[in-house]
Amino acid sequence: MNTSTPTGRINVVYDSQCPICTHFACAIRDDAKVTLVDGRQASPLIQNINERGLDIDRGSVVYVDGNYLYGADAFQYLALHVKSKGLFGALCRHMFRHKFIARAVYPMFVFTRRTLLKILRRPLINADSKASQ
Repeated sequence: MNTSTPTGRINVVYDSQCPICTHFACAIRDDAKVTLVDGRQASPLIQNINERGLDIDRGSVVYVDGNYLYGADAFQYLALHVKSKGLFGALCRHMFRHKFIARAVYPMFVFTRRTLLKILRRPLINADSKASQ
């Protein structure tokens, strides 16, 4: 993973229908380097992510300086390079800055998101995109 300081925008893909994802997006949206991209909205970035075979429902995606970071690597990059606010932001920043911890804890976040969407009766992103095709 590239841990150098980003030279361009940090594009963070999030799920606008997931309360956890939206809360996280709110915690980082004030960082001037960050552009939030709703994974449920069609865009060239989302099309590129899909073409690369990255499943947004199984892992977060960050696009920065021509690189696609996925899953725990994406969260670790954000922890190292993005200012976040609030207790949730501080917890994520401290937890995910260490590669070992990020890889160990990240699957729990994916499982929690999927479970929460199921409880709220909201479709996964890929289910949404397949329904609109």
